[in-house]
Parts: sequence; C-alpha cells; structure tokens
Amino acid sequence: MIKAILLVGAGSFAGGVLRFIVSILMQGKWVPKDFPYHTLAVNVIGCAAIGVVFALMNRAGAGEGIRLFALTGVLGGFTTFSAFSLDFFRLVQSGNTFQAAVYVIASVVLGLCATYSAYKLAAVHT
Repeated sequence: MIKAILLVGAGSFAGGVLRFIVSILMQGKWVPKDFPYHTLAVNVIGCAAIGVVFALMNRAGAGEGIRLFALTGVLGGFTTFSAFSLDFFRLVQSGNTFQAAVYVIASVVLGLCATYSAYKLAAVHT
C-alpha cells in the first residue's frame, strides 16, 4: 500500500507541474483572458492522453504500479477530468450506458451544486 501511495504521489506531482506549465504557456498576449482556455486545454489534452496511455497499457499488459503512476498519478494530477472521462468510457465500454449517463449528469450537476453551496456557505461565515 505504501508503494502505491508513493507511485500516485510522485505521478501527481509530475502531473500538477505539467498543468502549471500549460497554464503559464497560455497566459500570453495571444490568449484572451475572458475565458478559461488553459483549463479547457488541460482537460482536452488530459483526456486525449489518458485514452492513448490506457490503450497502450492494455496492449502492453502494463502492471498495476505503472498504471497507478501514469493514469492515477500523472494524468490524475494533470486533470481529474481525464479520470472522469476514462470512468465514463469504461462504463460505456462494458455496456453500462445508462450508468454512464447517470455518472456524467450526476458528476456535473452535483459538482456544480457542491461548488455553489460550499461557496455560499463559506462566504456567509467569513
């Protein structure tokens, strides 16, 4: 268990640094400031990357350690949206399309409600 935690932690560090680098690169004069392009870019890049990495790992028969480091750690640290996307894909791939739809709707609606509610609660008490 300690090894798994360290693998995910090391990967998350790398993914977080990569996310920060992408954000910095997208803060130029050529990128408008009125839309979160950096977050959109990270999410799309992360989703494409997790699709490729997942396919390559399946083909190569990658072990649990490398999966924890790369998928959960690096790409999860880069963007949790990629993990969300992979969870959705796995549900669809296994034939659970109804569960996949519920997962997407619940994640988006509950996530937005949680953010709004927590903000309102914290704003009242600060």
